Amino acid sequence: MTKMTAFLKKLLGSPDLNLDTSGFTLEGDAKFSLGTRPGKLLGLYDRQAVEDLFGSLGISAMLEKMGFGRLKYVVDLKNYLDQRVMIYWQQATRDHLLVEIRLGLQADADSLRVQVAGRGYRFLLVHWLCMQNPRQDLDSAKRVLPGQDYGGLPVGYILLEVLSRMAKELGLDGLLGYPEYYHNAYLYARFFYFIHTDKQGEFLGLLRDLCLYPIDKISREIENQHVFSRGAKAPFVWKAAEQVMPLHADLEKYFQSPAYVNAVMAAMAQKEFYLKHHDPKNR
Repeated sequence: MTKMTAFLKKLLGSPDLNLDTSGFTLEGDAKFSLGTRPGKLLGLYDRQAVEDLFGSLGISAMLEKMGFGRLKYVVDLKNYLDQRVMIYWQQATRDHLLVEIRLGLQADADSLRVQVAGRGYRFLLVHWLCMQNPRQDLDSAKRVLPGQDYGGLPVGYILLEVLSRMAKELGLDGLLGYPEYYHNAYLYARFFYFIHTDKQGEFLGLLRDLCLYPIDKISREIENQHVFSRGAKAPFVWKAAEQVMPLHADLEKYFQSPAYVNAVMAAMAQKEFYLKHHDPKNR
């Protein structure tokens, strides 16, 4: 266990599976190439295969146990650059949407490749990942987060297993997304690493300095421009960046390597964050 892994384990504690992860999104200038077989998600999965895969990992049973019967799986392939899977309950309307996943395959995006031992790695791109409980509006939700329309559903880690299996079947090296909000990066920090060490260090610095506050408060305070970095006059702004879940052994080794870990820890040491009106140095 590296010092960075131990640090994450200590501060993250037990996962909060009831937080919605709306906003785990891909933005950027990557080029995409999807599967060659028409009518199938990523060129591999028809609608029944998608439902079978989700069901085999327990998502259907979990949703039904939560009272969402008569599930409807919909695969939308109209945009081959942005293929979608939706799970509805009772009827396929936006107010009955439980899960939405938007995916793509990386074809030629050198700027998004991690070079390890002279080779590049290809990823399953997660454009968007949303899990929501349409029975729970924001007024009644316990944890309101930026980007939410409803409260969340506790199926995020199972969906990661689904996506990991898809990536492995496609012969890819990992998952890649751009967390639009701080809480998205937080929720997946056990499995994902920012490619750029400065961004990983920034994320860990926020985690270290604001660990006494609940994640929903931190994410809202960042969105409301109430978080500051020591020495900066302007509020801290969260910027999406490439975050990777490695599936290839060499890629995992890279993120655990002394070169990566030491660069991250050095970047974190350069950062110090505080909430507006809660600067401990002014007390």
